Amino acid sequence: MGTNDRYTTPGTYVIQNTDKMLNEGSAYYRSYVRGGKTGSLGEWQNFAGWHTQDGISYISVVLNVPYEADPDQARPALYETAQLMDVIFDSFTIAAALDPTQPITEIPVDYATQSDTVMLYPTDNMMTLLPKEGGAALTEQTFNLPKSIAAPVRQGDVVGTVTLTIEGEVIGTTDLIAGSDVARNQVLYTIARVGEFFSSTYFKVVVMLTMIVVAVYAFLFVLAALGVLKPIEKSSKKRTNK
Repeated sequence: MGTNDRYTTPGTYVIQNTDKMLNEGSAYYRSYVRGGKTGSLGEWQNFAGWHTQDGISYISVVLNVPYEADPDQARPALYETAQLMDVIFDSFTIAAALDPTQPITEIPVDYATQSDTVMLYPTDNMMTLLPKEGGAALTEQTFNLPKSIAAPVRQGDVVGTVTLTIEGEVIGTTDLIAGSDVARNQVLYTIARVGEFFSSTYFKVVVMLTMIVVAVYAFLFVLAALGVLKPIEKSSKKRTNK
């Protein structure tokens, strides 16, 4: 994969690169092309290229390009590559979709008094191909987070994730971490746990069973008081001596 259109060997011969994207006199020439390799079979062509501009590099691959794709029907794979990379360099750039130094969202914190929320930060900047116009603002964020988290919280704790998409295409997913410590208020925690106990299914079952036992006992007591329910007397037989 040469980077020049020709190489001169002192006193002997010239090695010429046939990649027309490197030849300034060619209609396929592009200054950002650093090299490439063609391939063809029958009625179609392929090309893999290396391109660099403004410190950003790409590897391009076009396959099965018919001759009809090139107006001159000469080098369709080169023509398609030039059209593709012109759009890429003119309209797109490699940039960060997220900023790990800035909070992206927040989440409520239970059992805390110093703060009822904690800010969440992405752990990755999600470098990706973005439009020059709009950039990261065009991405959509989908959060995978609980409704709240319980104190204590430590800075750096992983709380959830965020997935980025652009026009329906997933860019990637990264963790969201707590941006600060949040201490637990023991009084609030104790009150909450007591409340959870009294609202638990176990407590409700115990209360219900207790009420049933009391109701049965009260019912029997009333029957006994009305004389409806009498104690059973034990009969005894006197022994006689013969």
